[in-house]
Amino acid sequence: VLEKVLNDTSPSTGAGPAVGVTVTDGRLTLIDADTQSRWEFTGVAAAVAVPAAGPVTATASAAGGPSRLEADVSIGDATDVKLKTAAFPLAAAAPFARRFDPAVKLAGTLTTDLNASIQPGQAVRAAGRVTAENFEMTAG
Repeated sequence: VLEKVLNDTSPSTGAGPAVGVTVTDGRLTLIDADTQSRWEFTGVAAAVAVPAAGPVTATASAAGGPSRLEADVSIGDATDVKLKTAAFPLAAAAPFARRFDPAVKLAGTLTTDLNASIQPGQAVRAAGRVTAENFEMTAG
């Protein structure tokens, strides 16, 4: 029975199901398998809404020591992003960056208050403030 469903290549008709996920007072631990570095963020709050039709929305906030992160994202015909960070450790993003270049190394902290919009067929528009302290990046 499942083989027929899995091999069905006909286009989907109708709206898909609406899905929502909420995280309250969570903890996120990132471990860099290459360097064994570890970052912990507490007080994690997140909400993702995937409606049957319309834009997908996500909000998240977290703290880790002096670090703070807040993000609001809406993905539909256009993509809108609001990002606020305070002393966010760039090294915590290095494992994700290494998916594009395995030799990437990042260091320093990032503080932002940024709004960006991506419209199909148009340039990315961004406004706000980005500050990096003790920034280091190497790549292969």
